[in-house]
Amino acid sequence: MGHKYNTVVIEISFEPELADQLYALRVSPVLENAENIHLVYVHKAEHPDEEDFASLEKQLLLKIEDFKTKIIPHVKRNNCITKCIFSNNLKIAAKEYLETIEPDIIINATHSSHDIDRCFSESFSNYLVRHAPCDVFILRPKKKVA
Repeated sequence: MGHKYNTVVIEISFEPELADQLYALRVSPVLENAENIHLVYVHKAEHPDEEDFASLEKQLLLKIEDFKTKIIPHVKRNNCITKCIFSNNLKIAAKEYLETIEPDIIINATHSSHDIDRCFSESFSNYLVRHAPCDVFILRPKKKVA
């Protein structure tokens, strides 16, 4: 048996490539042993007006709830918290949330490609590895066989 993580944060993505990686968590011992699971979606938002913000948050929370049924085992769903974070700086917002709830681990899925934009800025995953106040588990896509 591996390390027991009591509080687990899963950073949600609705991008198909990343969501597929997260679906594999359904059978993960990390979730099996977790007491509290936070499903968190961090959304870039400059200055949404309050009506748009409330509507968008409601839509995103519904998507997270649907996501929850796909990756969180039924017996763990009552211990699952869903959260949307709106910020113009996603990396700092995620770090601050982690500092607030003090989880044991955050799980993040990453892209397989490293386009030119990533040469000039640090990826979200790399930022978490360097600054998260907890263990970081990065899910990488499976290599495609040629």
